[in-house]
Amino acid sequence: MRNMIAFLALLILTSLGFADVGSGVQQLDAACAARIAAIGTPPSTKKEANEAKNLQKARDKLALYDGNNTVAMLKKVAAAAKFVFVAATDDAAVLAGVTTIVEGFAEGADRRLDSAASQLSQLIDPRHAAVVQSAMDALEAFIAKGRASIQANPLKASALLITAYDQLGLVIVKAKRLVEAEAGSPPPAGLSVVVGANSGSLMNAGPGFYDISKIRVFAIVSSGTTTVKTYAGESAKAVIPGLFVVKGSNRIAAATSFDLTPILAGLVPQGTMSPRVAGVFQVTLKGEPFFNVFFDVMLM
Repeated sequence: MRNMIAFLALLILTSLGFADVGSGVQQLDAACAARIAAIGTPPSTKKEANEAKNLQKARDKLALYDGNNTVAMLKKVAAAAKFVFVAATDDAAVLAGVTTIVEGFAEGADRRLDSAASQLSQLIDPRHAAVVQSAMDALEAFIAKGRASIQANPLKASALLITAYDQLGLVIVKAKRLVEAEAGSPPPAGLSVVVGANSGSLMNAGPGFYDISKIRVFAIVSSGTTTVKTYAGESAKAVIPGLFVVKGSNRIAAATSFDLTPILAGLVPQGTMSPRVAGVFQVTLKGEPFFNVFFDVMLM
């Protein structure tokens, strides 16, 4: 499963962003060809000879672009811009083509940032979210520096933006893996989750019993628009005094239900008016992988 997730992530990443790079490559190649033709054969000055020679080198690099947005391929496109500046051309159409390509790099990096943000929004554990957010913040600064350099120093801008694009690809893959890990597994055979507007329970329709080993709590308790309490993965037993102290109180017997509502109520600080409890229980049963119980309930 992990290998499949990584493979799918790679497919997604190579299709993200750089919508304008292909058109920019065509634009720059056409502009270089037109300028080389305008210089003529043979060139009339050493300056024009140097210009034509390096613009042709730029075209040779552009010809390597195959439409795939791998970092290696985009570095080849960026190398074409280097030859443009070695050519010391002042041709407006050529320089505009370089700008279009670098702006395409910026757009691609932005799209990967958006994709990372999408994965971030799915994370449950604040510790995981903090790792992803920190990486995104650092790379967003790279993108900002790159955008700010597009006109004054396109080569620097290209390096910054491609680096951000590359590193954001790693961030997205890591975030996807964290989302996958946090998803857990479905409840075991015969067990179902029932959550209503004011309550929650685990229904055991099977012939056997299940014992709850652990419940991790990720939740926000609010009253109106005010956040009263936040839980970031604490054990329910640590939060709620006396929970599961009585032998057998953690058992979900065959053909019965286990009421989660008292646990939800136990998360609410005393005196909270019209509490709303929203979040996730990560429930681990003895001998089973954990499963998630999502809830958003109003308690009386």
